[in-house]
Amino acid sequence: MVSMKNYILLLLLSVIFGFTACNKTEKIKDNSLKLWYNQPATDWQSEALPLGNGFIGAMFFGGIEKEQIQFTDGTLWSGGPGTGERYNNGVKNEAWKHLPAVRKLLDAGEMEAAHKLANRELTGVIHKAKGAKSSFGDYGAQQTMGDLFVEVQHGAKVSDYTRELDIKNSEGRVRYSVGDTQYLRTYFGSYLDKTMVYRFESTTDTDYSITYKSPHTKSKETFSNATYSFQGFVADNGMQFETCMKFETDGVVKYKDGEIFISGAKHITISHVAATDYKAAYPIYNSNDYIAENKKVLQHIEGKSYEELRAAHHKDYRNLFDWVTFDLGENKKDSLATDKRLIEYADGKADAGLEELYFQYSRYLMIAASRPG
Repeated sequence: MVSMKNYILLLLLSVIFGFTACNKTEKIKDNSLKLWYNQPATDWQSEALPLGNGFIGAMFFGGIEKEQIQFTDGTLWSGGPGTGERYNNGVKNEAWKHLPAVRKLLDAGEMEAAHKLANRELTGVIHKAKGAKSSFGDYGAQQTMGDLFVEVQHGAKVSDYTRELDIKNSEGRVRYSVGDTQYLRTYFGSYLDKTMVYRFESTTDTDYSITYKSPHTKSKETFSNATYSFQGFVADNGMQFETCMKFETDGVVKYKDGEIFISGAKHITISHVAATDYKAAYPIYNSNDYIAENKKVLQHIEGKSYEELRAAHHKDYRNLFDWVTFDLGENKKDSLATDKRLIEYADGKADAGLEELYFQYSRYLMIAASRPG
């Protein structure tokens, strides 16, 4: 059996890099294969829950009065071409001249000397701008595209709160009640429709205010035809991007100074798309028409209902996920919140169901983060 340590390593690798046949099992309980908690997340890395559609990744916190969804496109990076005059694809100038000497040392069996010479003259170089805080310099690093904040106008006295990631169906949910009103949020990333979808529902009319915050420089911000658009660029290399959010609701929508206000709504569906100008074309990598790409996706989903988007997503995801079932023979602790299960497991208490969960969670991450195209 693979050790728990290796499960954890696989999870970490899956998250860092963003993310097989048996018959379907009929005995999985409703609350199995879920990460679930009795409180919102307060930390991005260790508590927020991941969603993805193959190239957009998002983490949702499940805040009660203010939901936070942090997201990015997999191609949004700092560094690279455009960073500065000294950038040379990470290669030292005239490094090739030292290759014959390295080969000669290797032929002579002087391995240590060959290693030292290659390490000194052939390894890549990173240039750092004066006063820059990042150690990655012009090599660059993955960037967040920003955060979507959804403030919900209701009383603070909440009951029956749960936040969960349903691995079987690749969707996140937040449930709670305020008085007699029930609230439900459902989130998923559709690979088929190249869209992230966030659904907010309540049993009584509810007011919302929605804002998007980005650490990058804004070029343009608009709201038209119930669609919000933010265009910006990464400061150090000029990489351009756009994110768009289309709103469908039974409430009244207003927009002012970068903020969307929705009043009297029992449901809101946010269809969220994003793209950058990155294209794998040497040497500048920035010829993708990201605005046209987003427009095409929005046109593709025009007229599709939330239910249609969700059903298509479930079918596409389950077509991959259901290739594998994993049963260690005992799963008695699904009714215990995941953070509490982890503590008990660390204390040495057996939990075969948690090991199943870790295995399937790693598969979920791979499907959510790594799809063709």
